[in-house]
Amino acid sequence: MLVYIKTYIASILFVYFILFGWISSYELGCVWTLFLVLVLLVISYSFIELKMQERLCFRDCFLKDSSIFARMLSSRWFVTIIYITISIVMTISAMISTIYIDEKIWFYIFALHIPLAILLFRLFDHLLYGTVKDSYRRLVAREWSINISSIVLVSVSLYIYYNGYEPTYLRDGLRESIITASNEVSSNCIWVESALKVEREVDALFWWVITNSSDYIESSMLKFGAWILFLLFNSLAILGINRFIVQVVYIVDHIFRGDDNGQ
Repeated sequence: MLVYIKTYIASILFVYFILFGWISSYELGCVWTLFLVLVLLVISYSFIELKMQERLCFRDCFLKDSSIFARMLSSRWFVTIIYITISIVMTISAMISTIYIDEKIWFYIFALHIPLAILLFRLFDHLLYGTVKDSYRRLVAREWSINISSIVLVSVSLYIYYNGYEPTYLRDGLRESIITASNEVSSNCIWVESALKVEREVDALFWWVITNSSDYIESSMLKFGAWILFLLFNSLAILGINRFIVQVVYIVDHIFRGDDNGQ
């Protein structure tokens, strides 16, 4: 129990320092993209650490060693480049979204989601003991924890946004809504500002259509479908935030438990 509490407190402090450090400093200049780089390192390491193991398993089980496809998939450089690229896209999407996350979602993340991630990881780590090799067990436990906790975070986000959330920048006209949304963001780092403005304009387009089409969309299924499309558009951000949190839990848990084998 003591280790669980220490892991929880340390995870909260680390996640809070990185994410809220970014939120409070992104306007100041490009040097503060250091926080974005830290998130990128955490997310990309979580991918690469696992995929470096999986590449050999996949090659040995399904492919002939002499084939070009086998050599390509088993290449360290190929795996690294592919998953760093995925991590960059996921990180940018996640860090933009953190700036505008509803306070209810923040409350859920710190009060419930981080404890859930710790519980899932410790549970799977224990259940897989004696079944999965020790060198892979914690990785498998982490990935299962990421998959399940991502479903929970997506569901909570959808529920919160579906029930009562409405942006402050909405106006009667679409053009006015987009301009107002774009004017709400600024940064002394030009590429950060450009990315933020694009995200706000797309967001404004979605919310204006949803808000102003309620009189024309009678079917609740069509409305729900529109929300699903919105969620899919923002899914990389949610998955990125979740992977970052679980990877932090994984690292902190390893620090506090050391070589403990989950017993």
